[in-house]
Amino acid sequence: MHRLILLTFLVISLSAPVGRKEAYALTPSPPAATATLTPTSNPARCIGDCDGSGDVTIDELVLMVNMALDSAALNLCTAGDGDGNGAVTIDEIVQAVNAALGECPAPATPTATPAADGAFRCSAGPHDQAPCSSDDDCAPTGACVLSYGVCDGGSYDGFACDCPDGTCVSGSCQGGPFAGDACTDEAGNGNCSVGGVCAGTSHICLAGDFRAYPCLKNDDCTDDNGTAETCGATAEFCDGGDFDGSPCVDDTDCTGGGNGCIAPRFFRTETPTNTPAPTGTPSR
Repeated sequence: MHRLILLTFLVISLSAPVGRKEAYALTPSPPAATATLTPTSNPARCIGDCDGSGDVTIDELVLMVNMALDSAALNLCTAGDGDGNGAVTIDEIVQAVNAALGECPAPATPTATPAADGAFRCSAGPHDQAPCSSDDDCAPTGACVLSYGVCDGGSYDGFACDCPDGTCVSGSCQGGPFAGDACTDEAGNGNCSVGGVCAGTSHICLAGDFRAYPCLKNDDCTDDNGTAETCGATAEFCDGGDFDGSPCVDDTDCTGGGNGCIAPRFFRTETPTNTPAPTGTPSR
């Protein structure tokens, strides 16, 4: 209690236009018995920044003291309760005073979740093959995985292509979620032939010579002996390594470290990149 009383006097003294206070351009105002600040939901980076303005004012310090003395409701300044324990403590008032005498960083601007553009697609579940931006979009039984390109139609039907939902022109993807990425514009080796389009897919061959390679239909998974394996979804992806975010059957499909082939996690934060298809594609 003695420390709180001393802090109360400190807060009151801060309201006078003295040198140190003026040096930090804090606006003096007469202390009030009860401050009346409008609650706000804006995020505050400093303890005591009740209105999320980026600084701590005298009125806000007075309000914190009143809250500590149970003379003001906590919901008037949720930023005063730094640890969220339902009370304003001496240490929290000290931190607020220090912020008032120093500099309080500006509130962070929330980052919006990017809209699904086809760089990732649902693997399995009720939204199988639909564009997604997180596993939530594919719930309850799907996973949001990296989209790969497969030629649909033309003389290279079923071959991998570099620009899902776009085309490769002069070494650069035109259109689709990977527009601007480098690509190979040779037909059958990164690009599709006349009459074919590079379609995005989350499906892979589940077995055979082309296991874990992107596909649109079972015929795309035909072994060299003519056996057509299943083209489907696994609801699993490589977590880290060379094929981070790519659909997989099991851990052997995920090289280069990482946590192997895993089931969905609650939220995905991968930045879409045009990850090349696995090298060493068997000849067709």
